[in-house]
Amino acid sequence: MDLQTSSFDLNILKGALLINTHGAEFRIVGFHFYANDPTNVYVGIREYNEEGELLEGVTGISWASLSEWRIQVQAGNN
Repeated sequence: MDLQTSSFDLNILKGALLINTHGAEFRIVGFHFYANDPTNVYVGIREYNEEGELLEGVTGISWASLSEWRIQVQAGNN
């Protein structure tokens, strides 16, 4: 994931489409961190099924692990 801006509000990424290296699609639903490890930010994501519907449940994945994923941010996402 290559974001050209050096600083921005994470809220603009809520609702963005993430695509992993295998082509699976996810939506960003939020961000969190653990108090005992505040430098590691986690992204809350929901996966799409084969019919293009969002699945129930949120998975947390480390922001640092998304370096090979693609992101598509919708205009006006905030």
